[in-house]
Amino acid sequence: MFYTYPPTPKIFSGQFSLQDISSQIPTGRVLLCSSKSVIQKTEVQKLLTQFGSSLVTVFADVNPNPSFEDINSFLPQAREFSPDVLVAIGGGSVIDFTKVIGLAISNPQINAAEDLQGIGLNLQRSIQIVAIPTTCGTGAEVTPFATIWDKVNNVKCSIEHPLLRPDLVVLNGQLSSSSSHSQILFSGLDAVSHCVETLWNKHINSWSSSFAVSGITSILEVFPKILSGNGSDKDWQVMQEAAMFAGLAISQNHTAIAHAISYPLTANFRVPHGLACSFSIPNIWRSISASTKSEIKNFELINQAANFVDSLLLDQVIAKYVSDVELYSVAEKMISPDRAGNFIEKIDALWIEKFLDTFHKQ
Repeated sequence: MFYTYPPTPKIFSGQFSLQDISSQIPTGRVLLCSSKSVIQKTEVQKLLTQFGSSLVTVFADVNPNPSFEDINSFLPQAREFSPDVLVAIGGGSVIDFTKVIGLAISNPQINAAEDLQGIGLNLQRSIQIVAIPTTCGTGAEVTPFATIWDKVNNVKCSIEHPLLRPDLVVLNGQLSSSSSHSQILFSGLDAVSHCVETLWNKHINSWSSSFAVSGITSILEVFPKILSGNGSDKDWQVMQEAAMFAGLAISQNHTAIAHAISYPLTANFRVPHGLACSFSIPNIWRSISASTKSEIKNFELINQAANFVDSLLLDQVIAKYVSDVELYSVAEKMISPDRAGNFIEKIDALWIEKFLDTFHKQ
């Protein structure tokens, strides 16, 4: 059953959304999670002064693609601080890390993050979670799941629970504008993939469709300008909101084959997630049969998105991370039923082989 989650947390969006945000947060002890690069931003330092230093502790060591070990290492410290509010300010990794910490410390029976995998609904969360994304891509600020990596087995794990969805979201596009070009590209491509994966998903519904159409329409309008360095403040805000819509879309029906293909590439070869889950979009689109395409309601929108991704020449970019031989070496791992099974056509070993052959011949 996919159509289960309420659509949104409380959302503040706009250029001035960071101002006086502390007034929207209950009084109490604040634990702010971030990364070393983000915590130095002027806007973040101003935000810290709103809370009052006597009630705030900062953990600014969240790693990209956080692992179970990362969370379990910090969990005792988080429990000892006993926060009333968790504030995540950063990209998807920071937000997912914070969401899992919030759920874990709210339930004393949870001894390690691994215990949250496949758990039922019999959990509680008394700690408020505030998410402030500093990238335009993952949509983690509005999703009821978190991606955590099992580095022992070299696999991606998804923890899903309604209480992982933050209570309050602050969207300020200017927080993303100072990112590097590669961060901007890969984050934006993640949002593109979320929208496209929704539109060719066999579990698509009216909500996910509306969110995905809104997201990809806005992305195609402003993302090219942002990538060229000509994005205005308004464009950045539109992109931030589009990424949120993409996150709301996958909250309803999850992702599909492009993400299934991506996971072993990130796990085994450290291909950035946004690149790993988007480089395949044009070839996947070309592989879909004409009869199936004729049944897709938003055919033209997917076509525009595929052409846009094609224009970015991502095959040349991903070649810097992984060779053709390495792509074939993880082919079997690209058929994860929980994602590949959401695609509108059947995915099997033969399909993956043909897909890789097509990519190899380019």
